[in-house]
Amino acid sequence: LGDFLIENSSIRVVVSDIQHSTEFSSVGGNIIDLAKKSDNLDYFGEIYFDGFRYSFTRYEIQLPDEEHKEGVLRFFGRSSDNSNLAITQEYRVKPDDNIIRVVTIIENKATEPQSVELKDKVVWGGGMLFIGQHGSPPPTEKVETECDWVCGRVENYSVGLTIAKGQMKTSNLRNISDITYKKASISPGSKMTLERYMYVGDRDISRITGFVIDLRKEPHGYITGTVIEAGKETPVPDVEVRVRCDRIGEQKVPPRPY
Repeated sequence: LGDFLIENSSIRVVVSDIQHSTEFSSVGGNIIDLAKKSDNLDYFGEIYFDGFRYSFTRYEIQLPDEEHKEGVLRFFGRSSDNSNLAITQEYRVKPDDNIIRVVTIIENKATEPQSVELKDKVVWGGGMLFIGQHGSPPPTEKVETECDWVCGRVENYSVGLTIAKGQMKTSNLRNISDITYKKASISPGSKMTLERYMYVGDRDISRITGFVIDLRKEPHGYITGTVIEAGKETPVPDVEVRVRCDRIGEQKVPPRPY
């Protein structure tokens, strides 16, 4: 179909050609497949920048070398409603990593400030939606919340989305998430950069949590121990321990998976 394949020793990523529209997006240049290299199962739907309407007109490929440690697929375009807004979309992958860095750069080429909303739409496809610090909402329930990360998971596969700091404002229904990062005003001749991270792993979404903790350099530790049967002091086999949180800072909230 003319789409782009980004592949390393850990993952495979398919990005649609700039002329390739889908049932979700009218423009190309978006991630439409994500898979682990080991099993090559694709459950992901699509992710695309949803701040304003735009189209891409050209692309370039930068292969990793001694100077550049990442391979980069880069698209260039303009807003369809405001020609003064130029957009560059980058997909960055290191040779042995399971992380995709998605970078969107908005440049104001006008002589007046321009207001923009930095947001994505994510279609999780066959994956069940899981919201960090919240859990999996019922399929028919619309959940609007702020969180550190969101993910889709199914069978032996998961893919998570996060940013390096701050909260993401999300609106979630079924397997679709509308994610707003921030609203900003761009000065004439200036640029605004939005960077997010997509982690491809197995069903164990604690790996996504671990990645987010490391990315944000948050303090953390590990709890170990043995569950024993009362009165007998013998270990209980096949135990699953779940930790639930009932507050965020000083705010009391309904208990939920942490």
